Amino acid sequence: MKHFFLFFVFLSYFFCAVLRSSPVLIPESTGFKKPVQVLFAPRDNRAYYVVQQTGEVFRISKDQTGKKKKTLFADFSSLSHKGTGEEGLLSIAFPPDFNLKRPSFFYANYTGGRPSYTYLVRVPVRNGRGTLLRKRTLIRFRQPYRNHNGGMILFGPDRMLYMATGDGGSAGDPLNAGQNPSVFLGKILRIDVLKAGRKPYSIPFDNPFVGKKGFLPEIYAWGLRNPWRFSFDRETKALYAADVGQNRQEEVNLIVSGGNYGWRIREGYLCYKPYFIRGKKKKSCLKAGLKEPIHAYNHSKGSSITGGYVYRGNLLKSYKGHYFFADYISQKLWALPLNRRTGKASGKPKRLLSSIGFISSFGESPDGELYLCDHQKGKIYSLQNSSSSLPPPSRPR
Repeated sequence: MKHFFLFFVFLSYFFCAVLRSSPVLIPESTGFKKPVQVLFAPRDNRAYYVVQQTGEVFRISKDQTGKKKKTLFADFSSLSHKGTGEEGLLSIAFPPDFNLKRPSFFYANYTGGRPSYTYLVRVPVRNGRGTLLRKRTLIRFRQPYRNHNGGMILFGPDRMLYMATGDGGSAGDPLNAGQNPSVFLGKILRIDVLKAGRKPYSIPFDNPFVGKKGFLPEIYAWGLRNPWRFSFDRETKALYAADVGQNRQEEVNLIVSGGNYGWRIREGYLCYKPYFIRGKKKKSCLKAGLKEPIHAYNHSKGSSITGGYVYRGNLLKSYKGHYFFADYISQKLWALPLNRRTGKASGKPKRLLSSIGFISSFGESPDGELYLCDHQKGKIYSLQNSSSSLPPPSRPR
């Protein structure tokens, strides 16, 4: 009888764990002002960095007892916009060879000035702090409006620096920048900053438009509206970008070299701008040569997508190989199953959480676990499995 009762207790615990083994947000740190990025640096595993849209970058470290310390790593507030609307400090990136304990560099993307410009800069790090007085501007271009700045920069597995730019703003891409290959706007750029010599950067020889007339050689992909956040799958090396929509759909794209993702011809799976033949307006839009998203959702489910990561951690094993993303407006979190071979969606996304806050960005730890930024509450969360907090079953006496 005692053995039966013991078996029943463990069986009950097992089913409770299954029922409760869903993702939960665990607060990690708070007190930030408009955080837009959380990231980890190479060779600095006991800390993470938080980027504030207002211009500051903080390093959050832990000692051996788990006590956290918050220190200012860099301050762009005198250079960037003060975090109003979609402007300000938008992203930083650490190169693969970054080492906080010796002279290094990191890179930053911000908007500043009136009229507004986007800046990509390289910043020296000395004595554990960014030295902005010795920064070097690598790319600078005009922003025609104050929104749709893109902003993400990230080193890829190929050691190239990738940079997302928005279409320049207003609404409906009035300049048709997404489909203009002679401007930086509405693109994902790819440059080599590690083997540039004395130049600001060099153009990778295998960029898709090198030598093509009318195309900037920095362009890796085009036809994007506002690809606020993108990421690489650490196992397959595939590149995923979430593109914020206009009036009808939000989308997730599998980014490939040379791909045209359709904006402003299309928005998600839908036509946005009709085209004309011999002066007659057509109800459909051109699809030839355009890349379709791997997933899109209507604005009844949300209206401002925040791209995340393909999950490769161990805390949420049932979601390995799923692409996590959120919606800033509807405050929902989803996981999209992916086909490992094709990189495309293998099913419908599962809604994991609701009312999670205004999620502006995701981060990925060195061991593949996910972090999230709450833009309005100024909090950083980790995503964990609810079953890990279950107390162990008590043994009958």
